[in-house]
Amino acid sequence: ANDTMGHEVGDLLLKTAAARIQECLRTQDLVSRFGGDEFMILLENIDSPEMAATLAERMCKAIAKPFSFVGQEFYTSTSIGISMYPIDGTDSGTLIRHADLAMFRAKERGNTFRFFEDSMASTISIKLRLESDLRRALEHNEFLLHYQPQVDLSTGKIVGMEALVRW
Repeated sequence: ANDTMGHEVGDLLLKTAAARIQECLRTQDLVSRFGGDEFMILLENIDSPEMAATLAERMCKAIAKPFSFVGQEFYTSTSIGISMYPIDGTDSGTLIRHADLAMFRAKERGNTFRFFEDSMASTISIKLRLESDLRRALEHNEFLLHYQPQVDLSTGKIVGMEALVRW
């Protein structure tokens, strides 16, 4: 909304989304804006993961409904990452980091939620290692650029060029 309708509409969208989230929760739950378009929700005294899933599902449905501002409808979705105390961590930093990893997995599908799983941390670790290796390879000029012609098989003429980067 910020890019198409300006910051005022973007801010209104965030405020309305926050209100919708709050309506889905219990009075003892805490909602705060974590940054950008991310919110942090603290659910205390959750009896089971199913209860957290029910609340997350309710939030996904609430956010998926259209937002109406300045005569236009806006559609958005939510991706929720859930980490549970003490299974997924015993300190706030670990719980937030694990919820963040789960949120990124939820974003792959869109408008859903995911619980943190230990495998998520190893998947992210592999991606970070690959990114680090690629940066190092770039610094050490380990990439080779090759051009390969694209040939029209019916005429035998070159119709284009393909650039390939090899490591």
